[in-house]
Amino acid sequence: MKPYAHDEEQYGEDDLRGGNPPEVFFEAGQIAEIELQIDNHSVLLGGEDNQFCERKDKLYFRAMKKSAGILLFQKAEEGLLFFLAHPGGPFWKNKDMGAWSVPKGEFEEEEPLAAALREFEEETGVLLPGGDFLELSPVKMKSGKMIYAWALEHYVDPAIVVSNEFELEWPPRSGKHISVPEIDRAAWFSEQEALEKIIEAQQGFIRELAAHLGS
Repeated sequence: MKPYAHDEEQYGEDDLRGGNPPEVFFEAGQIAEIELQIDNHSVLLGGEDNQFCERKDKLYFRAMKKSAGILLFQKAEEGLLFFLAHPGGPFWKNKDMGAWSVPKGEFEEEEPLAAALREFEEETGVLLPGGDFLELSPVKMKSGKMIYAWALEHYVDPAIVVSNEFELEWPPRSGKHISVPEIDRAAWFSEQEALEKIIEAQQGFIRELAAHLGS
């Protein structure tokens, strides 16, 4: 078995950090059922969060990542408003349309809603109160990552948002690391604005919530 990693740019639009799912290659015909140790976690091939792919004479297994987040909304005279976050870091610095996201983050064994609330606080510095959370249909990014989201009617002032930071190798493969915020800003958008600003795969969250609320 040998690990294989994609270039960061290939998955950059799918993940705030441009992270890549771990992959392991096997010769075709070798696999029946096998358990892998990836990042100290046991992964059984064929699970619903995992994926087999074929490439030339090899099969490879990708342990799919998953994220959870919270989509805040407000009912205003002019219609629904949605709270979105813009990812930090040099890759996203000059990207706007189709770059914003529901505040979210990755999780593994944690309960998804608990992970969504934790990640919202980490990315915005805001602890959300309890409330009537509406579970939205999960969406799949181009990389295969599953995104789970819950909607909540609640106001947060974008001016008070303070994100945590992470270490990023930049430029790629340079050996140099910089600290960048998970998100560099947040804002409220109308339904049409939100559909234009949000990453394409996450548009389903906006449309589903708007339909549910009858906008």
